[in-house]
Amino acid sequence: MWCVVYAGEGKEQKTEEFIRGRLPKSACSRCFHLVQRLAYRKHGKVMETARDCFPGYVFIETNEPETVQKVLKNTKESLLFSDSSFISSLDGEEETLLELLCNQSGEIELSVARVFVDTGSGGKEVKFLSGPLSRVADRVVQVDFHKRCARLGGRFPGERASLKLGFCYEGEEPDGSREHVHK
Repeated sequence: MWCVVYAGEGKEQKTEEFIRGRLPKSACSRCFHLVQRLAYRKHGKVMETARDCFPGYVFIETNEPETVQKVLKNTKESLLFSDSSFISSLDGEEETLLELLCNQSGEIELSVARVFVDTGSGGKEVKFLSGPLSRVADRVVQVDFHKRCARLGGRFPGERASLKLGFCYEGEEPDGSREHVHK
């Protein structure tokens, strides 16, 4: 089960350290905030960037959600966890989706895509060969071939209306330098 804590934008790293220091190892198998990789073209080169997927939210994977809530709410050093609205559990559908999207370190990696062009109509069709989009291709409702992203339909944590995931084209190798953008 995953619990989610709202820490506030820019406070994710400190909150993760705080949580790891307070919870017993048995109650926290991993603690992270979601970071997603995106690709874009700049000066003829494919570049890669990273951004916070759900700014301000920290996820805790646990088999003991009651322990997580109890320990964090009873921490005297911080008022952050004094209100029940700051700590909640993801429902099964949200948890399943996030497990499909992110790796063990909480990153949503770039997917690799192959594009087919219908010679008759000129329409484009995409097949995701690897990465998170290959695991959730049935949820893709829109593809922006220029911006190298696909929008997923459905429900997301925090009632977010949509989620865009990045991809690069088969044979492209994004530049190794990664910048991190906080959004």
